[in-house]
Amino acid sequence: MPRLSNEMTTFSRREFVQLSTMTSVGLLLGISVPLDVQGKNAGIELRPLIHVRNDGRVTLFAQNPEMGQGVKTALPMVIAEELDVDWASVDIEQSPWDTRLENQFSGGSLSIRLNFTSMRQAGASAREMLLQAAANRWQVPVAELHTDKGVVLHDRTGRKLTYGDLAADAARVPVPEEPVLKPIEDFELVGKSIDDVDLASIIDGGQEYSIDLKLEDMLYAVVRRSPWSDGQPASFDATETMQVDGVVRCEMLRNDEHGGRIVLPNSPNFVSGVAVLADSTWAAMQGARKLNVEWEQPDPLPDSSKLMSEFRAGLDTPGETIRNDGDTEAALASGATSIDVNYELPFLAHMPMEPMNCTVDASSENIVVWAPTQNPGLLAETLGAALAVEPATITVKVMRAGGAFGRRFYADYAVDAALLSRIVKRPVKVVWPREDDVRHGYFRSASVQKVRAATDSDGRISAWHHKVVSHPRGPYLGREGLGAELDNYEFPAAFVPNLHYEYLPVHSRIPLGQWR
Repeated sequence: MPRLSNEMTTFSRREFVQLSTMTSVGLLLGISVPLDVQGKNAGIELRPLIHVRNDGRVTLFAQNPEMGQGVKTALPMVIAEELDVDWASVDIEQSPWDTRLENQFSGGSLSIRLNFTSMRQAGASAREMLLQAAANRWQVPVAELHTDKGVVLHDRTGRKLTYGDLAADAARVPVPEEPVLKPIEDFELVGKSIDDVDLASIIDGGQEYSIDLKLEDMLYAVVRRSPWSDGQPASFDATETMQVDGVVRCEMLRNDEHGGRIVLPNSPNFVSGVAVLADSTWAAMQGARKLNVEWEQPDPLPDSSKLMSEFRAGLDTPGETIRNDGDTEAALASGATSIDVNYELPFLAHMPMEPMNCTVDASSENIVVWAPTQNPGLLAETLGAALAVEPATITVKVMRAGGAFGRRFYADYAVDAALLSRIVKRPVKVVWPREDDVRHGYFRSASVQKVRAATDSDGRISAWHHKVVSHPRGPYLGREGLGAELDNYEFPAAFVPNLHYEYLPVHSRIPLGQWR
């Protein structure tokens, strides 16, 4: 299949189908969605999701990253439902990062919710184009035709054509702007229990993860990181390291040696340490352990036990009111039953089964990344900032991730590999040993929470006062306000008439991020 461009290109519908025809590989379809900007039709967005080959085989592309949640199966299922193809005859591929795709990230349980309708439209558009192609060939009204599992049928004459028979003709048909969607009650595939498309290869060990990737002339790297997340290496002695069999070289990574402090978009910054490059991960790990590094120590990070003491003290300090419905204090006083309880939650690390890793080939202008990323767009933006290139010039090949839980939403783990590959002019895979993953990850914030609640005489919750004291994620990530986690405090607002939600931030330099 032709490589999909990462560049944002504006096509007319006719130009797009002409492009599809010129490929001579059948129907390569993107969903056509009119873009509405301030009430005006601003053009057409093309989403490469479906490939109907001339031999009748159908490939559907999963646009969102797969990390074990099943989206590589679920999103193509929605397309297949509207396209009306036999699931057993469909091939599924992971889509690379593409600037024409919206919502191409996995996080917050949003992949299906954000893309369900657009996936339906993609399948329905392709189906209508195939029906129109058959109608044109047979010179009959489209209304006389229907599809059934990859075949277009004309009941009156008994004629039928497979999607493969029609693929080339369908590529010349205008993409419908508003395809008719199947009634949900007629769904045959969506809602059924379907095996993960990678299940067989996962069971037999054949599934390739990013950490399995091997490229010609590739080096493996492990970074000896600062004991402090924002510390910098001052100097290092690699005498013992270079005696380890397989070690090739060492490179210092300092933010101030890469155009000033590298600002990673929406990500904390861990670009510091000394990298050991070797011909195997094992050699790199052993070499990193033997490095003697002198560190520039910033102010020490706070002890988590002392921070928890600050949280507890904060329960007696007024916080910011995030939501205040009804008269919570009066309802608490008049409740038939009540509770008053404190909860304490510790800092937690993600520790996905597949350690953090990334492979980058930045040896030329054509930068290619193989990453188990939850957010390929942010990864490209981050590497663009680190390497001073346009993100759209970076090819991100999205690999199936062996767990993520929010840790792979950001892109810090890819920056080391990109910088090192540019330095050594070879592909580089950086692997985080498990202890680095725990010490230098983005943690779920610790917090102390106080809940006072009451029920009425019928046993319904009538009042809820909830106070949270924690180290907020939003300011740590450079975002305004208290953090996106407080923007939509929905529970138990829909069920409780008297609700008071209060928040008190206690700021710290302990790294924070998404945590599932």
